[in-house]
Amino acid sequence: MINNQFQSLDSIDGVEDISQENAAAYSGGRVILYDGKNEGGTSLSFTTGYVSNLGKYGFNDKTSSIEITNSQRWQFWLNTNFRGNSITYGKGKFNLQGIYNNSISSLSRTR
Repeated sequence: MINNQFQSLDSIDGVEDISQENAAAYSGGRVILYDGKNEGGTSLSFTTGYVSNLGKYGFNDKTSSIEITNSQRWQFWLNTNFRGNSITYGKGKFNLQGIYNNSISSLSRTR
């Protein structure tokens, strides 16, 4: 209620509906995994926390490129449960190289 009058949010300048995808990006971003190079092929995205086993999502050892949409950093491990060699990326788009290509099994957001 504004000045004892009800007002629809649609009539307030700057307020608009946004998609769930955009809401995730605005609220802290997301990481998107792709099974092809240059953000190609099938994708899988996460907006919070960690994933101890990408196999639960049918994406174990399939990631070839990564996109991170915010300034937070994400760490990616070769083995499930955050074990083995790992690599960390911040905002941007990355093609995985060497032992990391098609070998990611777990991931988590870092600080």
